[in-house]
Amino acid sequence: DYARGKRDPSTPELASTLAGQVVTKVGHDPNGGQVLQVFVPVRDPGGAAPIGVMETWLPYEPIAAAIKEESDKLLLLLVGGLALTYLIILGIVAGSSQRLRRQAAEQEQQALCDPLTGLPNRTLFRDTVQRAILAARRKKRMAAVMIMDLDRFKEINDTLGHHNGDLLLTRISSRMQGVLREDESIARLGGDEFGILLPEVADRQAVTNVAKRILKVLEEPVVVGGLALRVEGSIGIA
Repeated sequence: DYARGKRDPSTPELASTLAGQVVTKVGHDPNGGQVLQVFVPVRDPGGAAPIGVMETWLPYEPIAAAIKEESDKLLLLLVGGLALTYLIILGIVAGSSQRLRRQAAEQEQQALCDPLTGLPNRTLFRDTVQRAILAARRKKRMAAVMIMDLDRFKEINDTLGHHNGDLLLTRISSRMQGVLREDESIARLGGDEFGILLPEVADRQAVTNVAKRILKVLEEPVVVGGLALRVEGSIGIA
């Protein structure tokens, strides 16, 4: 009747089905439950236009449960993927941040330390001395700075070469560190010149005693290049 025009299709679903489309719709059955309504065009084997509509009702609860299950699986997959992506990004950022901090620390250390001996360099020593002077003034105590260089170091360098000269400097640096107290510091200012800071001393005699300890440790021969070298130093005190 719909196809022949004797009855007007009362719903858009029927109209669309009579136009040749398969239509689905979620509706309610007489008992109040949800159903999936399927409208299928019925065609005459000899004709192209639909001659009627077959309407089928299917219980919607199992379909809705299946859809929800698949949706939950998809949601879980998406959440897991996002969490994994977040962890990967977090790992990349953390690794990059740690690498940048390490590089910054290395650059700072290179800027403030002597690359040969590992001692503080002239820049760091100057800043340390300035802070020690200010602290000594506040406490009304005395601080001392000593500048020491090695006698005839140029002759050693010229005779044995710069490599052996560098070995001599590193071993002497280690020796001098061994005779200083924890609060006293030593720096390599350049070449064979060293700076020693005594941030708090009782009197001038205490400073002289430290200078004597340093000069005495230099008296012990230093073996470099198979030769036992005796090195002397000159110290000035302020």
